[in-house]
Formats: sequence, C-alpha cells, structure tokens
Amino acid sequence: MLVIEIPSFSSFRHRQYPQVFGGAPADAEKKKKVEEALGFLNSFLEGHVYAVGSDLTLADLSLIATVSTMEASDVDFKAYPNVKRWYELVKSTAPNYEKANGEGVQATIDMVASLKKTEL
Repeated sequence: MLVIEIPSFSSFRHRQYPQVFGGAPADAEKKKKVEEALGFLNSFLEGHVYAVGSDLTLADLSLIATVSTMEASDVDFKAYPNVKRWYELVKSTAPNYEKANGEGVQATIDMVASLKKTEL
C-alpha cells in the first residue's frame, strides 16, 4: 500500500505547490494526474474497511497524511466516495489523530486561505 503513497503525493505536490506557494495558475495536466491517483486509491479501497484489511495499519496512517493535505488544499473528494469514507473512518479511529495530524491540517487550511487573500 505504501507503494501508491509515493506517486499520489508526488502528483499532488507537483500540482499544488506552485499554485499555493508561487501563485501559478492551475495546470490541467497536473490536476489530471492527481485525479488519476485518487481514482486508483478509490478503486483500491472498494470493498476494504481500511487500506490493508479490516484493521488500522501503518499504511492508513501514511496515506492519511497525504489525503488530509489534499483536503486542506481544496481537493474535492466528492467523486471518490471510497476515499471519503476511508478518510472519515481513519480520522475517527486513529489514536490521537487530532493532535498528531488534525491540528496541522487546520494550520494548512488557514495558511492556504491566507495566501489566497494576499493574491487578491
């Protein structure tokens, strides 16, 4: 499972960082790669409770870091119901999720919102 973590984060990073930190316009090709990675993850999660089986594992904790960063950067999960379901499940079952990751997600949301305001 960790094998898909690297390309999904890489495609997201290449799409989002230039926009958030450099004010670059959205790149349709890079957005498509993120959508493909999310589509793969969505298909992979079909019929699975967690990323690997029916128990929370390191794979889930690794993936949630990327997925939560995507959410914080305005990636919409509506087209990926298995990702959305899994994401909500891991947030609610991972020990100390809010302290370990949730606070950082909120800080990222606030930073992205602040950067968007400065660009206007």
